[in-house]
Amino acid sequence: MWDHFSRIRGGRFSTKDLGEAESLAVCLDEQARGRCLPFVTYDNAAAKEAAGVGVVTLDFLDTLAWLVGCGVLDADRANAIERAATPFDGWRRPPTYDGSIAQVVAARQTRVVVACAASKKP
Repeated sequence: MWDHFSRIRGGRFSTKDLGEAESLAVCLDEQARGRCLPFVTYDNAAAKEAAGVGVVTLDFLDTLAWLVGCGVLDADRANAIERAATPFDGWRRPPTYDGSIAQVVAARQTRVVVACAASKKP
C-alpha cells in the first residue's frame, strides 16, 4: 500500500489532503488484489484525483442511492437528507437531478457496479 500512497502523494510530505491520499491508496491496493473498493468523496478535487488513478468514486447522490437500494435508508429519508444539503456543505444539485432519489437508484447502482467490474485487473 505504501507504493500506492507514495505515487499519489508524488513525494509531497504535508498533511494537506492526507486523508484522501490514504483512502485512495487503500482503494488502489484493493484494486491491485482484484477487488473494487469505491472511494466515497464529495470533494471535486479528490474525485478528479481518484479518476486520474482509475479508482471508482461515489458522490453524494451515488451514496444516497446506494443506501436506498441496500435498504439502509428509505427514499423519503434520502430525499430529506438531499434537500437539507447546501452549497455550504459542498453540495449543488446537478441540473439533471429532479430531487427524487427513487428515480435514480437503479441507474446510480448500475453505474457503480459497471465501473467496479471495469476496474478489476484481468
